[in-house]
Amino acid sequence: QAPNNFADPDKNWNQIFGGGIAPHKLTGWEASFMPMAYYNYASPTSARNGASISFLPSVDIVITSDKSKWTRCPVIELGRESALNVGGAEPGALRASPSVDKNGNPE
Repeated sequence: QAPNNFADPDKNWNQIFGGGIAPHKLTGWEASFMPMAYYNYASPTSARNGASISFLPSVDIVITSDKSKWTRCPVIELGRESALNVGGAEPGALRASPSVDKNGNPE
């Protein structure tokens, strides 16, 4: 069982899309390759401590094969070390990858 001070002791958040997405408070942060960029904070620990599930914004995520309902979205680089990021992108910047259309064709 998780400690009382753990943000999700009942593991409710890890059931979303089979654990494929989660609030950043609950993601790994111990190593530079873990998926969370703490941009403009003194340290990853200070950013993580300041994050709160109670301030989590609401979003609607809809999964559909109907491409007429698909929208474009930016991909934000979450790696903390530019040298480890695609194309050397800075944390919090747009991912330095080519864009593709709804059919996966380069644009």
